[in-house]
Amino acid sequence: MRYSVCSIIMAEHGPEEAAELAGRYGYDGIEWRVHPGGHFAPVELPAAASRMRRLAEDHGLEIPALAAYVELGALGEGEEQALEELARVAEAAELAGARLFRVWAPAYDGSTPYGTLFDRARRGLEKAEAAARRHGVKAAVEIHLGGITPSAGLARRLVEGFDPAHVGLIHDPANLIYEGFENWRMGLELIGEYLAHVHVKNAAWLRGPDGRWRCESAPLAQGQVEWPAVAAELRRAGYDGWLSLEDFSGQPVEDRLRSGIAFLHHLGG
Repeated sequence: MRYSVCSIIMAEHGPEEAAELAGRYGYDGIEWRVHPGGHFAPVELPAAASRMRRLAEDHGLEIPALAAYVELGALGEGEEQALEELARVAEAAELAGARLFRVWAPAYDGSTPYGTLFDRARRGLEKAEAAARRHGVKAAVEIHLGGITPSAGLARRLVEGFDPAHVGLIHDPANLIYEGFENWRMGLELIGEYLAHVHVKNAAWLRGPDGRWRCESAPLAQGQVEWPAVAAELRRAGYDGWLSLEDFSGQPVEDRLRSGIAFLHHLGG
């Protein structure tokens, strides 16, 4: 396996500093966040792709993914802004040398039926698949709390029937602690050939002073994701791709980078 870091955890640093830190601490790659408040904004693309690539290469890094927020629901409704963002991000992924870009499943808050959101997202994914194919990359949906893909089973349902060469899933076991947990092995069996990328962080449920339970970020080795067991299941499933650090546990960023790379190497064996 190979080891990258999501630039979002270095949000207080500019792109140059983020790339330097990733290289200094021994990561193989950097996953650039593409967001108006991220290291690169969608409106900067695809022109900024050369800078993304240069910064990575200057520090011995690859770019496994662009962590974009292209809204599948908006694509499904044909919203012009979303379609423009899709075109920018897909082209930038190709130019930067990234093998995938992230697309975002609709949020679910009960105000719109799941079936309506699902249909919009499927229509949007058709457009994302076409854009990914044009540029020789992959559009990947993250398994994420708060939306219509909080579990491996629901994520697989969304991508079922699409070409796994150009549509995939980002597995994020810590997100399943918040919502959508399934047996680790069964979840990977459900994801199957759509497994494209893995985010590494941790989370835990804690009882607050008011007696209510809440889930929050936790240090990598202290949360409820049993990462050695997850890593074993990834290997069993034949996964030899990227593990990408996304540690939000609140420790100083350089401490997280230092401990994170050691943790990833331990998981990768």
